[in-house]
Amino acid sequence: MNNTQTAAFAEVDDLLDKARHGDNAALERIWVLMQPELKAVARALLRNEQHRTAYGTTGSGLVSELWIRLVPAIDTITTSRGLLACGREAMKNILIDYSRYRNAQRRAHIRTPLEDALFHVGIAGDDVLENVMSAIEALRKQHPRHAEAVELYYIDGFTQTEGARQLEVSRSDFQRMLAMAVGFLKSRLNGAKAG
Repeated sequence: MNNTQTAAFAEVDDLLDKARHGDNAALERIWVLMQPELKAVARALLRNEQHRTAYGTTGSGLVSELWIRLVPAIDTITTSRGLLACGREAMKNILIDYSRYRNAQRRAHIRTPLEDALFHVGIAGDDVLENVMSAIEALRKQHPRHAEAVELYYIDGFTQTEGARQLEVSRSDFQRMLAMAVGFLKSRLNGAKAG
């Protein structure tokens, strides 16, 4: 994180308290300061071409829709990092909802990069997306950083180097986290199919 980002995040941390107490000017300033970070996350998510028709490639449309969803929840967010994490999660949910909508419209299953990776190791099915998200939540309870690595790489579309930088670990550590996480998810998903 560079000095500009550090300063922006520190200012957002201060402004969040004011926003929670109804200061609309603070909320607007948070929007200005966090937009570049949220757009970077949105661009990574939009690398998957299936969403570009609705949201473009710059991330602006997705970030605007995200902000509409985040503003009512601002009372629950206490830090800039928390805001970024909530934003990433909300954008993923927006895109999952959009994929489900498109799937229903086209009567064809749309696989995410994570679903493709699991398909290649023998896990497939019409309900795989819901099962994958449930398995990631189970992974998050036991190994939160591993779950974050999976989301960064397979869902957000970060490269291994970008993901390692985001988690502040080495690339080889990031790869080990992914391998362990995919093993966990495969085991969990195979168990769900058997059950």
